[in-house]
Amino acid sequence: MSATRPPAYDERYAAPVEASRRGAHRARPNPLTSVIPVIAGMAVVVLVVVGAFTLLGDRGGSEDPGTAAGAQPTTAPSASSSAAPSASASAPAATGSASADPSAAAGEVDKTIELRVRNSISVGGLAARYSEQLQEDGWVVVETGDANQRDLATTRVYYGKTSQKPTADALVVALGFGEAKKSAANAGEGITIVLGEDADT
Repeated sequence: MSATRPPAYDERYAAPVEASRRGAHRARPNPLTSVIPVIAGMAVVVLVVVGAFTLLGDRGGSEDPGTAAGAQPTTAPSASSSAAPSASASAPAATGSASADPSAAAGEVDKTIELRVRNSISVGGLAARYSEQLQEDGWVVVETGDANQRDLATTRVYYGKTSQKPTADALVVALGFGEAKKSAANAGEGITIVLGEDADT
């Protein structure tokens, strides 16, 4: 009877000693896996710092323009308000002596326009007296006499054309009384002055 022999040792089926030790030793960790958490932590810190500076910068920037915008409206209107009243104050002075006719401002005073001086009140020699006065001032008086209109309270300087408005206003200033009125029928060919009660002073 033959004895059973143990099977021969086959190196192909032999496991290495390192591989058979499971649990006793672990594989070496990868260096990159240990650096990633550190990089992530630094990135978070940087983001927090940048966010804090951004918020503080926005607050500071919003306050400065706000105060600048708040100060600008207080100073700018003061300059414009001081300029506006001066313009509006000078406007009435320019339009006070002129009429509502806008084209009258473009005309000039013409002392060569023929003047007729009429008397509407019962005071003898009134028209002649003012005719001499006007001629001494350089005006051209071609006729004097009594007016068809009687007993006017206010002297009227009649002119027929818009371009004659400045000349009529200048005559009112030269006389020191009266009012300029546009009326081609009463003015005639030039300018007609009808003396009223305000001329008898």
